[in-house]
Amino acid sequence: MCPKAIRGGEATLVAFVAGKVRGPDGARLRAHLEDCERCRDYVEGQRAIWQLLDDWQPELQNTNFNSDFASRLAHLPPEPWFVEIGRLVAARMLKPAFTFSAIAAVLAVSVYVRNPFVASGHTQFVPRTVASAPRVISPVEAEQVDRAIDDMQLLHQLDSFSEVSKDPARSM
Repeated sequence: MCPKAIRGGEATLVAFVAGKVRGPDGARLRAHLEDCERCRDYVEGQRAIWQLLDDWQPELQNTNFNSDFASRLAHLPPEPWFVEIGRLVAARMLKPAFTFSAIAAVLAVSVYVRNPFVASGHTQFVPRTVASAPRVISPVEAEQVDRAIDDMQLLHQLDSFSEVSKDPARSM
């Protein structure tokens, strides 16, 4: 059977090119390659690729890369002293300050969310108000509320109609 026709057969042909298929299996494969042009072309292509890879020589890289890089770093102008001190202070002092402020903000928000009422007097709680003036409802908002109520009534009627149609005893 042709290795190209079966699943994983190309791996067998690649192993043959690599010299890993020997003995009776290798002899059978050599006999098959004499008859099958498709497999023979594949094996010849693999051999050509392997030969190209064997002949390929990478370009030589700069062997003094590390010393060149180190000399370029040595020739960089030094940063001013206050930049170095500022970096050290920021690393040592600001990290805890940012952490503390983040924790304080989370606690403040949690207290506000957990207790939305402000105590007025000793016995009752009054909700916080943003503005003391009453809110004016625009005609557009009133119309939207009216439409929503109409829609709810229509849905209620449809729901009661579907219950009647499901129960034949109620429809009589």
